[in-house]
Amino acid sequence: MKTHNYCTLFDKNYLYKGLTMYRSLEKVGASFHLWILAMDEESYDCLDKLELKSASLIKLKDFEDAGLRKARTDRSRVEYCWTITPSLPLFLLKNKGLNEITYIDADLYFYENPEPIFSELDSRSILLIEHRYTPSQKRLEKYSGRFNVQFMTFKNDKLTLSALEWWRARCLEWCYHRYEDGKLGDQLYINDWPKRFAGVHVLRNIGAGVAPWNVQQYKIAEKNKKITINNVSVIFYHFHAFRIYPKNRFDYAPGYWMPVAAKKYLYQPYTMALRRSIAEVKEVDEKWLWGYSKRENISHRIAMFVVALKKYLVDKGILKNDW
Repeated sequence: MKTHNYCTLFDKNYLYKGLTMYRSLEKVGASFHLWILAMDEESYDCLDKLELKSASLIKLKDFEDAGLRKARTDRSRVEYCWTITPSLPLFLLKNKGLNEITYIDADLYFYENPEPIFSELDSRSILLIEHRYTPSQKRLEKYSGRFNVQFMTFKNDKLTLSALEWWRARCLEWCYHRYEDGKLGDQLYINDWPKRFAGVHVLRNIGAGVAPWNVQQYKIAEKNKKITINNVSVIFYHFHAFRIYPKNRFDYAPGYWMPVAAKKYLYQPYTMALRRSIAEVKEVDEKWLWGYSKRENISHRIAMFVVALKKYLVDKGILKNDW
C-alpha cells in the first residue's frame, strides 16, 4: 500500500482534535505520514512528548518567511491560520521532495481508510471536495464557497505549484474573517479552480466530507461494522463547530440540527476517541490547560437552538428557506 503524506496545522487549543484525527488514521490502517505545523510552543512541546511515530513536527519559526511574518501583523489567530493554508503544502512539496501532499483540517475523523479518495483522483493534479449543502445550508455558499478546504490533495507538478503559488499570493494579500468583494478567508479563492486551473478533480465519493452542513440529507446506518450514508461507507467526517468543555463534556454542533443516527454512529465514537486523546495528553503533561471552550450563556444557547430548529423545518419542507 502506498504511503500518503498529509499536512495540517493547529495550536494548543486544537491539539486534542488534531491528536484524535491522527489516531483515527492509525486506527483505519492507513499508510501515512503526517506533517504537523505547530502554531505555538506549547503544542510543539506536547506533540514532541507524545512521540507520534508517523508524524513530523514543524516549528512555526522554522516555517515562516518574510511574506507570512508581514501578513501576521494584521491578522487574528484564525485569520493567520487561514493565511498559512496554501503555504504549508507548497513548502512541503518544494522542500521535502514529496510526490504529493494532502492538506487536512485538524477536526476531521476517519472511519475508513481514505485510499478510495486517492484512487478516484488517479493521475489528476488537484483534488477538491464540495460542501454538498442541504437545502437549509445552501444560502451559506455565498460566504463559505462551493468547496471546503478540509481535504485537498496536491501532486508535485507544474499545474499544482502554479495553483498553490497563486493561492498563496491571494492569501498574503487578503485573508480576513469578513465577507468583502466576493472574498472571505482562504476558502472562496478556490471556487473557480475547476475552470481556472487544469488537472482539478472534484470528488464524487460522498463518503468523504460528511459534515454538519450536509449530514441531514443522508440515510445513516451501520452495516457490517461500517458506518454508511445512502449505502456509501463514510470515510471521514468534519467535526466543524464541535465544542469541548471541562470534565469531558461536549456540544456536538451548535446551530445545526443533528439526526439521531448521526449522533449515534458518528458523534458518539468521536467523543470516545476525544476522551482517549485528552487522557493521552494528560499522561505526558498533567498540567495541560488548553483545548476547552467557554460555556455560552443561556440566551446564546437558546438562539442556537432556534437556528437549528429553523434549519430542521427548512430541510423537512415545512418552512421556506427565506430566513
